[in-house]
Amino acid sequence: MVTAEELTARREEIAAAPDLAALLAHLTERAAPLLVRLPPIPETKALLSTDGGICPEDGAAFVFDPWNPTAHRCPRCEKTFTGERHDRHWARYQHLWLAERAAHLATLAALADNAAAADRAVEILRAYTRTYWGYANQDNVLGPSRLFFSTYLESIWIGNFLAAAALLRACGRLEKVAAGAVSGVAEEAANLIGEFDEGFSTVRPGTTQRWLRSPAGSRTKTSPSAPSRVPPGCSSICCAASDGTGCGTRGRTTICSRCAGY
Repeated sequence: MVTAEELTARREEIAAAPDLAALLAHLTERAAPLLVRLPPIPETKALLSTDGGICPEDGAAFVFDPWNPTAHRCPRCEKTFTGERHDRHWARYQHLWLAERAAHLATLAALADNAAAADRAVEILRAYTRTYWGYANQDNVLGPSRLFFSTYLESIWIGNFLAAAALLRACGRLEKVAAGAVSGVAEEAANLIGEFDEGFSTVRPGTTQRWLRSPAGSRTKTSPSAPSRVPPGCSSICCAASDGTGCGTRGRTTICSRCAGY
C-alpha cells in the first residue's frame, strides 16, 4: 500500500517534471464532470443476457453513457431503447467505470491536494459501502459475485475500489468510520473471490488482503509481517485469498480442492 511519504516524494517529482505536471492537469480536466454531480450508482447487479445492451432492430451494441442508466442509444439507427435487461447490461460497465473514477479522483486528492476530488471519491466509496450488501449473489455465470455475473469482474472492481481507499487514507482524506465500512466490503469481496477456485489466472487476492491487514482496514489480529500459511506448491485461490486459512475466509474450514489443506 502507498504511504504518505511516497506521496510526498511523488508530488515533488511531478512539480519538477513538466510532462508529469501536464498529465496531472489533464487528469484534473477529465475529472471536471464528476465534480459537478455524482454519477448514478446502479440499483441492480449486472446481468449477462443475449439481448441486453443490443439494439433489437439492427443488433448493434448500445453506446455506453455513464450518466443515463435507463435510456440506451443505438449508434446505428440512432433510436433510444429502454428495458430492465438493457439497464442491467449498462450496470456492468457502470460498476467498473465508477470504481475507476473513484481511483482517478483519489489520485487527484493524493497528488494535487484536490479537496473536491477527495470528497467525491469518498462519496462513491460510501455509496457502495451502503449498497454492496443489497446486490444478490445470484444470476452468476462464472463464479460468485454481488455486482456482476463473474468473479473475474468482481476482482477488477474491488482492485480499483481499494486503490481509491488506499490513496485517500494515505493522504488523510478517509476517516476511520469510512475506512471501516470499506473494510467490510473488502472482506466480503475477498470471501466471494476465495470461494471460486480459478487459480492465479485472473484473481489477485493480495490487494484485498493487504487492505484488510492495514491499520485502517484491519479486522483481524494477523500481522502484516506474518509468514504465509499457504501450503507449498498450492496455486489455489482458496488458499491464497485467505493466506492458507481456508477458501477465502478466516473462520471457515472448507478443504482446499487442490491441496486438501484446511
